[in-house]
Amino acid sequence: PEEVEPPSPRPEVHLEKRPFVPSHKVKPDAFEADWRAPIGQSVMWKPKSESLDRSRRLLASLHDLRRAGQESPEEATTVSTAPAEAAQTAAPPAAPPQAAAPAAVAEPEGEKEPDAAATKPGEEEQQPQEEEDDVGFVPIDRRSNNVANFQDLPLFEQTLCNLQDDAASLRNVAEQIREADGACSDCGGARHASTVIARRLLGVLDRKMELLEGVQDRLDLVEAAFARKERIVDRVCAGGEAPPEILGVAAFLKKYIHAHGEPQDANKSDFDAFVHSFGLPERHKTVVKLRDLIADFADWWTVATLKKAEGGLDVDNIMRMLDVVKSMTGGKKSEKMQEAAVAINDKIAEQVLVFAEGMVKKDEFACSRSDVPQVESARKAARDINFNIKEAIVGGCPTDHPGLVGAKKIASEFEVLTKSRIAEKAHIHAKMQLMKDDNAQQVLGPDGIVEVGLATRGAESIDDAMKKAVKEGAPKVHEHLEAAKNIASTLRERDGVRKRMKNRQERMEKEKLEKEKQEKKNKKKKKKDEDDDDDDD
Repeated sequence: PEEVEPPSPRPEVHLEKRPFVPSHKVKPDAFEADWRAPIGQSVMWKPKSESLDRSRRLLASLHDLRRAGQESPEEATTVSTAPAEAAQTAAPPAAPPQAAAPAAVAEPEGEKEPDAAATKPGEEEQQPQEEEDDVGFVPIDRRSNNVANFQDLPLFEQTLCNLQDDAASLRNVAEQIREADGACSDCGGARHASTVIARRLLGVLDRKMELLEGVQDRLDLVEAAFARKERIVDRVCAGGEAPPEILGVAAFLKKYIHAHGEPQDANKSDFDAFVHSFGLPERHKTVVKLRDLIADFADWWTVATLKKAEGGLDVDNIMRMLDVVKSMTGGKKSEKMQEAAVAINDKIAEQVLVFAEGMVKKDEFACSRSDVPQVESARKAARDINFNIKEAIVGGCPTDHPGLVGAKKIASEFEVLTKSRIAEKAHIHAKMQLMKDDNAQQVLGPDGIVEVGLATRGAESIDDAMKKAVKEGAPKVHEHLEAAKNIASTLRERDGVRKRMKNRQERMEKEKLEKEKQEKKNKKKKKKDEDDDDDDD
């Protein structure tokens, strides 16, 4: 009989060498093979259908969604799209980086770690409250109030408490989540719990990305301004304006930093309100860098202000320079700024006193050129000196500084002088009215009678001038006002005398006219009587 060739033996399959690859990660071509799949693929026989394919793609998308931010997009693509042939020869995957044990580091000789038993009782080793890990994160476990492993936290909390991320890294994670979310939505998983949580995370990523971009842009502008700081100081001292990017940095950071505590500890019951209101951690590297840079800028600006003050810069420009520093730091002063502030205050007070002495000379020159009391000169001098004193005090100069005390004394003298000159103007007006009355009497002669009422009108004009002087600030009891009041009384007395003299003159003229009329009447009667006597004869 013919020999029957025995069947070929079935190839041995070493199941222990099969890598653990999830079924939803196997390519569709693997399901068209025999029920026993090659090494590296699923050992389960699954019929090919659209619903199964959609479920498989949904699981793959959910896997990518959950792994977003924990591995690079290239690694995620390699895991989810690796061909079946490469899976047969692939080695088992290595442990994740966060689970790998740290490499041992050789200790230098003579620096061995002290034995725990050698520690004296009661002397516990001082451990820092917060320790940064390899990448510089300082996450806090709020339940135990201890430092937690950053990789063990959910990505949601990682994003909120991360102190070392930037807008670029957040944008990469957001793109991964958006790509996986779109795939999940296409497979009918739009309402899956992982998808809903991922969308919340996406809102947090967008918000933090926006905050970081704003702070980073301001940081770049401040760095550019710091590079040209000498030219900025010269421009401000010449009367120009400081660039707006270095002003109000403290107020700017207050808007971008979380208001109360850490953002991960905020109330998230109203999640939409939380997403639109939380801020950056106060210790974020970008915030700290901007705060340190503006502090260094303020210290340098203070020293530059001191040098300009020593070089003779006027008080107004010194105040403008100090206003720039105050706007930078929000009013906070470093030790270097406090040391320089003492010397700056001395220079400011000295210049205020010099300015006050200059106003005295200026007022004396104005008075020498005119006989009219220079009220406005004294008033302006007092106002300008007080303004400079107030600005010096606002800038930090103490009120009891000898320079400010001397300037205040000069300002007080100008205020008294202003009131005295106002009263003197009223006195001069009274003298003018008296002179006007004397000229009228001189024109008519010593026996003439000046128009009645002219002196009274002059006295009333003096009264109005006195009231105006008191309203402008002159004291009611002042030697010049008393003199003006006496002149007004004199004019009224003159007018009274003139009125009596005028009445007497009118009465005498009337009596004279009546007498002449009576004489004329008597003469006429006598002549008539004589004519009658002649007729009788």
